[in-house]
Amino acid sequence: MALTAQPGFGARLKDHRQRLGLSQADLAAAGVSSSYVSLLENGHRQPTPDVARLLAERLGVDVEVLLHGVGADDALKARLDLAFARLCLGQGDHAQAARTLTSLLDGGRLSPDPRAVFDARLLLATAQERLGMLEAAVRLLEALRGEAQASPEALPWLPVVTALSRCYREAGDLRRAVDVAERAADRCDELGLHGLEGHAEVVATLALAHFDRGDMLRAATLLDRLIETTAGSDRQSQAAAHWNAALVASGRGHHGDALRLGEKAAALIAEGSDERAAARLKSTRAWILLNQEPPRPEAARDLLHAALPTLTQHDSAGAVASAEVELSRAELMLGDPARARAHALAALNRLGYDTPIETARAHTALGEALAADGDRAGAQERLHAAAALLSDVGADREAAALWRQIGDAHGRLGEPERAMAAYRNAMDAAGLRARSVPALDVRQTVQ
Repeated sequence: MALTAQPGFGARLKDHRQRLGLSQADLAAAGVSSSYVSLLENGHRQPTPDVARLLAERLGVDVEVLLHGVGADDALKARLDLAFARLCLGQGDHAQAARTLTSLLDGGRLSPDPRAVFDARLLLATAQERLGMLEAAVRLLEALRGEAQASPEALPWLPVVTALSRCYREAGDLRRAVDVAERAADRCDELGLHGLEGHAEVVATLALAHFDRGDMLRAATLLDRLIETTAGSDRQSQAAAHWNAALVASGRGHHGDALRLGEKAAALIAEGSDERAAARLKSTRAWILLNQEPPRPEAARDLLHAALPTLTQHDSAGAVASAEVELSRAELMLGDPARARAHALAALNRLGYDTPIETARAHTALGEALAADGDRAGAQERLHAAAALLSDVGADREAAALWRQIGDAHGRLGEPERAMAAYRNAMDAAGLRARSVPALDVRQTVQ
């Protein structure tokens, strides 16, 4: 294999030479003049493989150390640590993966291989996302996006922008989530890259961000087109398209279509081996079952219990918390507020400040459980916390649905005026009332 010097070779050569007390003339040998040594040290020349070996031999160091600053054994250990981090991510030990990757990157042990460094940073962002450290993940992914767009022939950019859009969406910044994914999707259209690995994922992510913003027509259009273009492609891409189309269909009230699309996605994933995707699909299907008329809470509960172990091991804190929230809703529909409360609390315990939308949903689920149990003060406190969170991020569709749930909860508490105020806020969030009518302050409905 050809030996290639990395940046910093000249400085390493000079450092090793000076440590031994040698002059440039002392280091010169047959075929290597002192002037050539000077050019090498000043970075004006790069050594041939034979010259690199000769200089390493005269300096008494491993040629890999001279070329890269890292010896062959160290490079192998770094590769093993990178593989170990991947294994930890696959097994759900996201904290250990983050520690290993941080140590690798901080120590510079992957520095001879720019692609390995890039991959390690992308893996670290994945670990941070799954740990709920969305702000840190976004910062890292933004840097990686710039590097990948500058060198598209060498670095993968679609996985980066998909992860970045997903993190923005989970953090509640839907405008940025749409912008990032839309730019990538437009670039794929311009370059005719529809068959490129990752294209289906970025379009599906864009569709879900539009769905969260309340633009269901745009989301459905994107997913319908994606289903057409992925026909005959790999099962995973087709499953992603059908799965997200099921979400949008359910959101638009087409529950029969949602279940049909969900079943199709399930069949596609069953033919593959992606356990995480299959678990997420079970969670999505449960969401559809709870939102259809009439709801099917028992079937949803069974799906969620089947999905949780895999989600806990392989997915983010947000995905696990989302499943816990749906379990809370299912148990409440089944008449068990104590279990509903326990699942909502479990969801809250998994979430941090970086996930306002999911945290608001968990507060709402807990508030409804407390209301069903007769805890008026506790219910109001949780419902207020949920509404305040969503008002801050400006998520209109989620806010409308949440205000509707708040109104229902106040109705069960025998508070018709507060219930009516919440319904008015739901209409405002959904854009169904004229903006000239003053919107009620969040706190007015829950004090």
